[in-house]
Amino acid sequence: MDINSLPDDPAALKALIVDMAADHQTQIVQLEQRLRLLNLIIYGPKSEKRARTGQEQQLSLFDEAEQTVEEHTPQTFEEACAPAHTRGKRGRRPIPADLPRVTVVHDLPESEKTCPCGAELVRIGEEVSEKLDIVPAK
Repeated sequence: MDINSLPDDPAALKALIVDMAADHQTQIVQLEQRLRLLNLIIYGPKSEKRARTGQEQQLSLFDEAEQTVEEHTPQTFEEACAPAHTRGKRGRRPIPADLPRVTVVHDLPESEKTCPCGAELVRIGEEVSEKLDIVPAK
């Protein structure tokens, strides 16, 4: 606004000042709202679940899968707890049962089964193992 375009009447000048003050006040309110929103985005909680307003509510019409997941909440403690992770067995897989097996027993002769003191020795334990033998094609 140019100084030469201002009216000379004091009442008209006062009305012009009041109009400009109202315009400035609405602009200040809008800027404060934007500042609050930006501060909330920057310093607010970083969760993706924010209150939806305006156009975001329209976009939520297409989030049916997410809404159904959010609606299903576990009712009991067992449902709320995730099942414990079970690790797979370590080691080799067992040899298939349909393959032929040959049993080999390693045993002591009868003369060595007695102790020098005269007592008979007792089997303490045994080890069982399987070995796959590959025979070339004939």
